[in-house]
Amino acid sequence: AVERLVAGVPAKPWLFEEERVARSALRPDLCVTAAAAGGSLELRACAGGERQRVMGRSSLRLAGRCAAAEVGAEAAAPCAEASEDFALPAGGQGPLSVVRGGAKLCLTPRGLEDGAPVELRRCDGGVGQDFLLPRAAPSSDGRGAFLGVNLGGWLILEAWMLPGEMESQDLIDEHSFIASHGGPEDARAKARMQQHWETFLRPEHLDRLRRLGITHVRIPIGYWLFDAVHDPRDGFVSGGEPFLRRAVGWLKARGMRAVLDLHALPGGQARWQSFT
Repeated sequence: AVERLVAGVPAKPWLFEEERVARSALRPDLCVTAAAAGGSLELRACAGGERQRVMGRSSLRLAGRCAAAEVGAEAAAPCAEASEDFALPAGGQGPLSVVRGGAKLCLTPRGLEDGAPVELRRCDGGVGQDFLLPRAAPSSDGRGAFLGVNLGGWLILEAWMLPGEMESQDLIDEHSFIASHGGPEDARAKARMQQHWETFLRPEHLDRLRRLGITHVRIPIGYWLFDAVHDPRDGFVSGGEPFLRRAVGWLKARGMRAVLDLHALPGGQARWQSFT
């Protein structure tokens, strides 16, 4: 059983290798893709593979060319073939630019829908020209130690992380917090938990973490989060599982990973501390 469990686990699981793709900063689920016919560039759902792979470390080389190129209002020559190198923005987020004839030009999606052409236009500093790119790795094999943060206080409440709402009210854990709002089947408790789950984590928070270099997010959860085992007699509000699934999707779209921490099991590990 142990052998099956560890099968396929990297020998050094603390090393992290990012997908070598260029994602739209406004639509992280869409990647710069070389079209099958003609090699022009467009935005397509990120799926990996040769047509979405970018190469290089100090610069990025795209396996294709732009559908069109414009300098101001005038059409110019299309992007060069695969030999064209685009400058890699610092921090793994920003425009993909190239200098031609003294002008700095940026890859620019014509829209944000699947299949939108990617053109070469004069850089305007707008977020529409920003992409999420593989960050520099310190090791020769393209991998580096991951950098993570903790999302404590979201899917499992702990008083010390929410001092204004819990600690100052002498509410020691999620169980007592819900009880103070009428119990797990009370409309007040359900509304309060729904609001908390909805607002605590948003896509823009993950965008900021990614800009800071974060690759992994640890998410502590309680056993009651999952609909298949939830029982209101345990004292917890149901409905949190879709928020976890949504967060994992957001992370995946940004090339980030979730570390799920089953932080609380039935019965707990410490008296009066349901978060254990």
